Amino acid sequence: MQFNFQPNKLINLLPPVAGIAGCIIVGGGIYEAATHYTGSGVYSPENHFISELGLDTATAMAHVFNRNLNVAGFLLMIFVIGLGRYLGNGLSARAGIVTGIIATVSFSAVGYFTAADWL
Repeated sequence: MQFNFQPNKLINLLPPVAGIAGCIIVGGGIYEAATHYTGSGVYSPENHFISELGLDTATAMAHVFNRNLNVAGFLLMIFVIGLGRYLGNGLSARAGIVTGIIATVSFSAVGYFTAADWL
């Protein structure tokens, strides 16, 4: 089965819009949590795990970071599926969809299973 994208279909805009929105949402969540970081010194990706931004004890905006990861993971999953459909029905497109879904679910799981769960 081959999926054909037609330029006049509004549904074809969903994957790219979801991808852009997902990136903006996760970026905003990281920014908010990092600017309110109260852990050891100033937050730096070189010195801290990104999952530390989900700790209530490390930032006042941990809940924003965690929810943004959940929402962004779902939106990026829509993007990955749309990208795979755009690429066609070949093996590489299918492998890309499967790999992308695993990656976005894992990405979203960082917001569900915070660093507080393993400390």
